[in-house]
Amino acid sequence: METELTKRRNSTVDSRKKKRKAITLEQKVDVIKRHARGDSNAKISRELKLHEASVRGIIKREDIIKKKSEVASDFCGMQTTTRNRSLSMIHMERLLAIWIEDCNQKRIPLDKAAIQAKAKNLFSAVQAKIGEVDGRVNFLASNGWFERLKKRAKLHNVKMSGEAASADSKAAAQFPATLRGIIEQGGYTDRQIFNVDETALFWKRMPTRTYLSVDERTQPGYSISKERFTLLLGGNAEGDFKLKPMLVYKSLMPRALKGYIEKSLPVIWRANRKAWVTRALFEDWFLKYFCPAVERYCKQSNLAFKALLILDNAPSHPITLGQLNENVQVIFLPPNTTPLLQPMDQGVIATFKAYYLRQTFEQAVAEATGSNAVPFFQFWKKYNIRDAIENVYQAWQKVSGSTMRSAWKFLLPDREDSCRHECAQVEGIIEEITEVGISKLNLEDLNAEVVKEVLESKLEEMTNEDLLNCDVQNAGIDDSEEDEEDSSGDRVKAFSLKELGELLSAAEALKEKAMNADPDVGRSMQFGREVDSAVLVYKRMYEAKAKSGSTQTTLFSFFQKTE
Repeated sequence: METELTKRRNSTVDSRKKKRKAITLEQKVDVIKRHARGDSNAKISRELKLHEASVRGIIKREDIIKKKSEVASDFCGMQTTTRNRSLSMIHMERLLAIWIEDCNQKRIPLDKAAIQAKAKNLFSAVQAKIGEVDGRVNFLASNGWFERLKKRAKLHNVKMSGEAASADSKAAAQFPATLRGIIEQGGYTDRQIFNVDETALFWKRMPTRTYLSVDERTQPGYSISKERFTLLLGGNAEGDFKLKPMLVYKSLMPRALKGYIEKSLPVIWRANRKAWVTRALFEDWFLKYFCPAVERYCKQSNLAFKALLILDNAPSHPITLGQLNENVQVIFLPPNTTPLLQPMDQGVIATFKAYYLRQTFEQAVAEATGSNAVPFFQFWKKYNIRDAIENVYQAWQKVSGSTMRSAWKFLLPDREDSCRHECAQVEGIIEEITEVGISKLNLEDLNAEVVKEVLESKLEEMTNEDLLNCDVQNAGIDDSEEDEEDSSGDRVKAFSLKELGELLSAAEALKEKAMNADPDVGRSMQFGREVDSAVLVYKRMYEAKAKSGSTQTTLFSFFQKTE
């Protein structure tokens, strides 16, 4: 029988265990900083409510703690709490947080088992990388560790194994009725209801599986391009207002855009090293573009300035967004219903990507004809981000209002024309791409399956090597890859008087050539009038420059204006 003394002793031990709490890495760093500025151990202990013995122990291990702090300085919002953690563990969890965020951005599904397996694998890779192999450390990625990780990394939206797949369909079936109530209460018309979504575009990926010759495949410039950027696309339920695309690239000022004015581009140009739409970028887009653009649209349409913005639960969409503008209500789709309900995922993005590839092929055809014709491989090799931006603009222009309206058929099933207007036939565009490739680019082995592979290119998750090479200490914009060579590139492009004159002379020569070669006088005269109209802006620039006596004038990009 247990004695009273034993019970009291066990109770005291249990009490001590309960009172013991972990000291976070941030607290340890704070202790070191206070000690460095001259605070006594007693003062630090009193102000931070720590035992003085703990303070002394932290100061003794100052070098180790500083090193751990450097490793964990960019921890994706995770709190480093566990005492006596190895550098490998801290490093692994930081990189694991990056991997999870990367998978979320790429819409790669995750579950508990996948995260645990990645953690074990990544831990071994980190140990080998930093040379901290300790036989006493046996990391199992246990359920207890995972639960603690969820709290530190706030992984509340990770779908656990065993959840019923039918839950998605059930929530998707119920949400339209909920949305109808919100629309009726707010008095929104279809013109005032908006949706946007992010998508990654492999902008330089061409169908290369079957038709490139052996010689071309072995050339130094050949590789399957992994170049991508992220686009934010959207519009309203009426289909008469498409938002200007936001494009997030890895570099703020790549070589191909040197000298061009950012505001003149037909996209909202943003950059970060991962080419992601981050929360900060999305909030900036919402305040500086979306709200003003919708206000102008409502004014032009004689509507009250109010809007309903429907978003999915992507990590880049701040839940506090609706508090930033009283005229814009923001609601979120139920978790795990995006593929079933998100309007932009109901054919709009797929149609846009098909048009983008067709536009790129048409550009290749233009390059392959004339006196300076280049083979398709050479075109592919020199195709740059400036070309891609123009093709993004052209492809987005081609997405029709009926395609935009039809995309709302699941969210707004009671709309009269939702079923009448079908999405643009992606299959038909694929056939056009295949036909252009075979008949005009001599890509004899090109077929629809190869084209589909390009359109359906998926983002791959980051490998251990990618993560270990990821310099998260410098999470800002990385322009070094393309910008360092030319520090003078910040200057805006300028047209000299001589260049303007040469351009106008070339236009006159083109008109004269058409007049001499075309037997149809009316047609050649019409062509001449259109050339005159096209070069009018340059003619005015030339006249203004000649009048002022200046030698240069700023060149703006004359893309068609779009919201």
